Amino acid sequence: MNDIEVVSIRSDFPSGFTAELGWLFIAFGRLEYLLKLCFKDLEDSRFHAGMGEAEYQGAQFKTLCKVVRAKAGEKLGAAAGSFCSLVDEASLLSAERDHCVHACWTVEASGQAVRIRPKRKKSGRGPIDWSESRVVTVGELNGIRRQAERIFVELDRVRKAWRADA
Repeated sequence: MNDIEVVSIRSDFPSGFTAELGWLFIAFGRLEYLLKLCFKDLEDSRFHAGMGEAEYQGAQFKTLCKVVRAKAGEKLGAAAGSFCSLVDEASLLSAERDHCVHACWTVEASGQAVRIRPKRKKSGRGPIDWSESRVVTVGELNGIRRQAERIFVELDRVRKAWRADA
């Protein structure tokens, strides 16, 4: 993966790969939606207005996490601890989601799925970071998805608890 100039595009992915990649995207879509619901609740907004405002707050998943975390700190005080920890977990896990979404997926001659992931370095116009270009297994995608689903379930449980206390 050191010198990627020509990418041979193949679609004969390992069994279950495309389904697991799709489920990973679905899990993150659900998690993002839940974070927007949390924002709406923390704003004490009606559904359409609150969800619309949440949409404007977080153009990127990590940004939405920061906004929701800050809002929870303001509104929930000491009760924000476990909620904010879960939001932090979601934010950290989103890097893997980004690598999956913003990659060119193909299959190596060995039959393994590989993502080609160019990423601009934070410094601006410097060299492109290719370090996330690598083989990715079905099991790895499954693990990321399961983490996102776990965070969703726990975040929803915590959200319901502080909503009930309000």
